[in-house]
Amino acid sequence: MNTRLFAVGLLAPASLALAQLDETTSFEDITSSDFVIGTPPISAHFTGGDSISVGDLRLYRTGLFSWMVFDDGRVGRIDFDAPADIVDFWLIDSAPLLAGEVRVFGLSGETLATIDPTLEFTNERLEGLGPIAAIEVVNTDGETGESTVIDDFGFRAVRRLANPIAERISTSDVDVRLELVADGMAAPNLLITAPDGSGRLFVVDQAGQVRIIEDGTLLATPFLDVADRLVDLGIFGTGDPFGDFDERGLLGLAFHPDYANAGAPGFGKLYTYISEPVAGAADFTTASPPPAGREFDHQTVIHEWQVDAADPDRVDPASVRELMRIDQPQFNHNAGHVEFGPDGLLYIALGDGGGADDEDGQPSFGGPVFGHGPAGNGQDTSTALGSILRIDPLGAVGAPSANGEYSVPGDNPFVGSDGVDEIFAYGMRNPFRFAFAPDGRMIVADVGQNDLEEVSFAGNGDNLGWRILEGSFRFVPNGEGNGFVIDNLDGVPSDLVDPAVEYDHDEGLSSIGGYVYTGAAIPALRGRYVFGDFSLAFDTPTGRLFHADLDAGELLEFPSSVAGLDTFVKGFGQDDAGEVYVLAGRNLGPFGDFGEVYRLVAACRADLDGDGVPTLFDFLAFQNFFDAGDPAADFDGDGSLTIFDFLTFQNEFDAGCP
Repeated sequence: MNTRLFAVGLLAPASLALAQLDETTSFEDITSSDFVIGTPPISAHFTGGDSISVGDLRLYRTGLFSWMVFDDGRVGRIDFDAPADIVDFWLIDSAPLLAGEVRVFGLSGETLATIDPTLEFTNERLEGLGPIAAIEVVNTDGETGESTVIDDFGFRAVRRLANPIAERISTSDVDVRLELVADGMAAPNLLITAPDGSGRLFVVDQAGQVRIIEDGTLLATPFLDVADRLVDLGIFGTGDPFGDFDERGLLGLAFHPDYANAGAPGFGKLYTYISEPVAGAADFTTASPPPAGREFDHQTVIHEWQVDAADPDRVDPASVRELMRIDQPQFNHNAGHVEFGPDGLLYIALGDGGGADDEDGQPSFGGPVFGHGPAGNGQDTSTALGSILRIDPLGAVGAPSANGEYSVPGDNPFVGSDGVDEIFAYGMRNPFRFAFAPDGRMIVADVGQNDLEEVSFAGNGDNLGWRILEGSFRFVPNGEGNGFVIDNLDGVPSDLVDPAVEYDHDEGLSSIGGYVYTGAAIPALRGRYVFGDFSLAFDTPTGRLFHADLDAGELLEFPSSVAGLDTFVKGFGQDDAGEVYVLAGRNLGPFGDFGEVYRLVAACRADLDGDGVPTLFDFLAFQNFFDAGDPAADFDGDGSLTIFDFLTFQNEFDAGCP
């Protein structure tokens, strides 16, 4: 039987079909069992068979040579340097008892098609399958000297997209400015509040401290200091704030929803994500162990802590409890966010294990990348990496975990089936930050590889596509070379989640997730997702700030007052009033005291409708806010709406916008 799992188009004239191919060969005068046609990266490497002339004219379609795979049990293989999107050849079996088979493989080793040869030459044109990484010719029966034969072979390599998204991000009419709140930290990357009504701002500093900002003042004593638990930071070993770099450290903090509820099991409890030295067996590891002579770079550890009963501005260091420990093959792509969802469960973001392209063999610090397997961790649900986990740290919901330190909700997608029970969503490269929208949906900003940055909604069981996709484009891992994207989506599973918004690397390098704005200071921004990009360049601090309507797919950049910042954007925060904060620093790495916390405020408060100019419509907007009791009308900032707010608004309106 001739099994065809691929699309076959109408037969084209031979000249047209050949014109579509990059390289062709009829194997004439090639006398080898190991040879390459073409020039890398557009090349095909033949092994396991023989380019040969045997004198039987039935086995040559043209000329007197063809590629033959002889005898039972032999495997001939064609490996494409850059994957092919069209492969064309003629195929025949030399004898009736020979059970030859052609197998076509995709980028992760998955079978795209199988073909059974016949006793007459047939033209096989593989097109519409998606990228083809390799072809095998296998003989499973037959006499010695019998062969499966390929002749007149050609292929077209996939085309890298140099500029996946040609359109530039447009500029918004909503003008804002950054108001400095605190400085003097190393690398602040997250700001949250505790659910206790205190209004205190808790700032996570990558170097290992949680700091408190209270009534506009950065308290001198850290709320929590875990610096002595961290791996040694700085991949270059210099500790230079401007020349050294790291993605490890203290990366996440979350307060239990019952933090302020005396008597509740979650009273006074908080949780952290820390990069620690390897210390024994992990709860989650990679599909295969490190190669001989290598070891894991570090371990991600999720801890529970208790606030000091006598001091609400200090964590009791003796209260620590370890929930889970995860092996990390490389220093980067840690993700790091932890947050309780509307369901009261703890969500934990893990990157794909680091290196590049979610692929083994890439050059990296300390040796070639390992720990990613043939399909990459993003698509391997037998590992926790490349996923967002969901657990109950107090063990009240679902079944106990394997280590007995927490429980796993029964409706997690892989409970009771193949896959890590703790996984909530997967297919991610480096989901550094996620957030929950006011309607409860999870928003994930996943840092891209070489071409795309994306923000997506993620739900229970969702696959966000990495490394099948980068953004909405097909990703090609590309062996030891740099991965790239193409616009050929043939063969891509239909259930992958597309980004809500995406942009390419003309616009930045690394998406830094933020929050949906729900505050009063900038009414025109309400309901929009505020986030940013680390920098336009890795060696020059040029961060960017965006806002998006994720349901409409609209992405805008704030105007020139904050666009093109001379700082690296490292994180975001949100206070109890829904105002958004930007965490930044001119230093590349988590060293020094250059870290700063800013609050996003309106550039012109009288411009309530966000069109850039105070007009009659802003008067009407103010009146509507005032009548509705909306905090946006509290212009004098006293917490109540009175005639004095009218007077303050009138004065600012008369002054105009700067």
